[in-house]
Amino acid sequence: FEQEAQARGFSVTASAYSGTDMSAWTKEASAFLKTEVGEQRGSIPVATADFKGIFLTDSWKNMDMLVSILHYGGAHSKLILGTSLWEQSLGASSRSNAATFALTVFPASWDPSSASATAFKAAMLARSAKADDWSVLGYDFVQTAAALNLQPGWVPALLNEWLASAPAVEWAGAPLHWNESGLASRRLFLLRPAAAGTAPADLDAMKERILSREADAQMVLEAQAEEEAKKKPASLDQLVNTITKN
Repeated sequence: FEQEAQARGFSVTASAYSGTDMSAWTKEASAFLKTEVGEQRGSIPVATADFKGIFLTDSWKNMDMLVSILHYGGAHSKLILGTSLWEQSLGASSRSNAATFALTVFPASWDPSSASATAFKAAMLARSAKADDWSVLGYDFVQTAAALNLQPGWVPALLNEWLASAPAVEWAGAPLHWNESGLASRRLFLLRPAAAGTAPADLDAMKERILSREADAQMVLEAQAEEEAKKKPASLDQLVNTITKN
C-alpha cells in the first residue's frame, strides 16, 4: 500500500493497534487521528490528522468496532479503505450498520448487480462447486481465448495487439485488461458494506459526504478556538489584578 501510494505522490502515516486488547483501541485511535476535544463539557471530538483516508488491513471481524472507535475519535470525514478479504465475509446474509460504513470502500472480484456473475455462480452451484475468484478468473480467461478466435499462423506480437484492443467479452468477474506488451491486470469493482451484503460504491455521493463532514469538523474546531480565546483575556485580567493588589 505504501509503495502504490508513494508512487502516486501521496504520503503515508502508519500505525498499529493491539489485535487482542480492544480496551486500548480508543486511546490508540485518538493518538493516530490526533484527536482534539474542547475543554467545554460535551465537546465533539475532531480528528486533526491531515490524511484523508485510512487503510485497514485487518479482516472484517474487527471492522464494526474499529470503525466505530475511529468515528468516536473524530474520523467522520475520513474515507475508510478495506481489503479484498472483506468480500469473503460480506455475503447476502451479512448485516452492517449503514451509518457506520457510509464512507467505506473495498475492492472486489464480483459485481453484485451483474447478470453474468449471477449466472456463473448459479452454474457453479448446480455442479456443487464454489464460485470463487480463481474459478471466475479461469472462466473469463477461457471466454477471452474463445473471443479472440485465433487462426493458424498467429504470432505473440499479433496476439498482444488483439488483447490490447479490448476484446468483446461479457465478463463474469472483474474485467481483464492487457497492455501492448501482453501484461494483464484486472479492474476490480469498488463495493461498500450495505445493510444486507454489499452494494456498488457511489464515489460522487461519498465525495459530497466527505466535503460536508469536513466543513462540519472545521466549524467545530473554529468554535472551540473561539471559546478558548474568550477565556484567555479573563485569565490575563485576573493575573494583572492579582499583581496590582499585591
